[in-house]
Amino acid sequence: MEKTKKKILVIEDYTLIQTLIKVALPSDVELVQAFTLKEAEEKFDTEKGITHIFVDFNLHGENTKLLVIEMRKIFSGPIIAISSVDDSNKILKEAGCNYSINKGDTAIHILDLLEKET
Repeated sequence: MEKTKKKILVIEDYTLIQTLIKVALPSDVELVQAFTLKEAEEKFDTEKGITHIFVDFNLHGENTKLLVIEMRKIFSGPIIAISSVDDSNKILKEAGCNYSINKGDTAIHILDLLEKET
């Protein structure tokens, strides 16, 4: 049986977090990065085969709650909130995220999630 390739969309404006995720991912996982709300909307609409979405609450002052609500209408895979603020994660979970993790632990949690799914 052939293993399904993972394609992860990370919606995060903090370059360091995006870099940590990129470095931590195995080579067989494709990373799609979005640093702004507009970029996140575009990539979600155009990138095919996304298997997981990790989303921060605040992108350069723009709230991602409505984006999560819209994504959840057509995306059935896991959406994970990755804010460092508990209240922000709670809002995103109420909007449709499956669960939340602290932003600083994102890279490790992505690896754990991928290991559990194989």
